[in-house]
Amino acid sequence: MTQGWWAWLKPLSPAVLCLFFSAVQPWGWRAGIVLVSLGILAMLIGVRRLYEREQARFRIREAETSLGLLERKRHDWMNHVQVIMGYLSMKQIDRIRPYLEQLVKQAQRERRLSQVKHPPLAVALVSLPHRFPEWDWEVEIGEGFQSIPSLEAERICRMVEEAAEEMGRIVPPEDRTTVRFRFDKREDGVIFSVHVSRARKVLAKGDWDRLKKRTESWQGKFQVSDGGFMAEIPLEGGRSPGNRLLSWGR
Repeated sequence: MTQGWWAWLKPLSPAVLCLFFSAVQPWGWRAGIVLVSLGILAMLIGVRRLYEREQARFRIREAETSLGLLERKRHDWMNHVQVIMGYLSMKQIDRIRPYLEQLVKQAQRERRLSQVKHPPLAVALVSLPHRFPEWDWEVEIGEGFQSIPSLEAERICRMVEEAAEEMGRIVPPEDRTTVRFRFDKREDGVIFSVHVSRARKVLAKGDWDRLKKRTESWQGKFQVSDGGFMAEIPLEGGRSPGNRLLSWGR
């Protein structure tokens, strides 16, 4: 902890020393002005160094995240190649075409997601299956969603990240479970639907409670339905309470 504080204070230490000596120096006000000026200059330089250091750390974290996603993507495609090679070795040629068609549909969905005009939201949607591989993800968007305004896109991006984070905390069942996110743009707003297959069997009471609290933090209404759950979120900071932004269901 001490080293952490020192790492932050070290670039600012010259400024702190100059300001300290300006207060205790015995040479008069002229020397004080010089020391204060040097302290302000040192403060600006120190803040710039802190900013550059944090920017470098941010770039490293972004690069590590990108490398992790690329590694996951490579791993997924190697699995697909192994499946196809297995069909070839067992002379089950008739099963290759449906498998390739499934991969083509997946690539088409990812292409549509990448066309969302708000890059952070597009990245969040495309990377969901790779960041949370313990679930089988189906992410779809309706017509017109790509051109959603930036302010709404940023809000939806935060909701997607928080919803995915909650799913990441849930212990996945032994059987593969599908989580489906779908976005539809309507005249009165955007509907964000989340479907969890076999939700009653997959989600424990603690999971329901966390999802309920998360929904309430979005100023939304949480309702448990048969086999699933639903949350209604108002658009534009609550100015349109009749609009549904987020709808969870089975």
